[in-house]
Amino acid sequence: MHAHHTLIVRAAGSKAVKKAVNDALEPFGDGDVWDWFEIGGRWKGVVIDKDADLPVQVAHELMGEGQVLPDIISWEKYPKTCRWMCQQAMESQQASVEYEKQGLKDWLEKAGYQNVYDVPAPGQRKPKSKEEERQGFGGDMVGHCMHKLGQLLAGYYSFNSHLYDAVNRTPVVLEEAMDEFDKSPEDIWVVSADLHN
Repeated sequence: MHAHHTLIVRAAGSKAVKKAVNDALEPFGDGDVWDWFEIGGRWKGVVIDKDADLPVQVAHELMGEGQVLPDIISWEKYPKTCRWMCQQAMESQQASVEYEKQGLKDWLEKAGYQNVYDVPAPGQRKPKSKEEERQGFGGDMVGHCMHKLGQLLAGYYSFNSHLYDAVNRTPVVLEEAMDEFDKSPEDIWVVSADLHN
């Protein structure tokens, strides 16, 4: 699966951005968050729809670039666009939270549990049929959904985070952090990356 991630990195010039991205993502490899990634990837050269609901300042910044969303953006040069990208990533992250909540609810219902307290420990419930066993009704899919939701709620960087602020080492970008980037934008870059897992 592919996921679009917005990364915030500190690098001394655009040529150092790729190394900063590699350094930021390296601890999350080996299938934990990604098994491979590339800058841009499937989202390389995305053209912003002329009718997109962009804030006026963002549209103005991108007009000079032909409305193509760059893969690497300087906070110093395009602060409004960088903020907008971070906000979009945070909205995607919130959508992931809602998706995982619904997935957990659906698997609890499919398995016949009222809530997570009813889920037996591994090996404590025997599937009634081969179909139940195949579909993971023994609690393993419930546990999987709980794990993915728990990562998001606990603030761990994961495949479903859609955002990683490598400057502050968090999958959440707060207004205060963006305000700091506005005050000292030099060497701050926002990068569009394609993560595969």
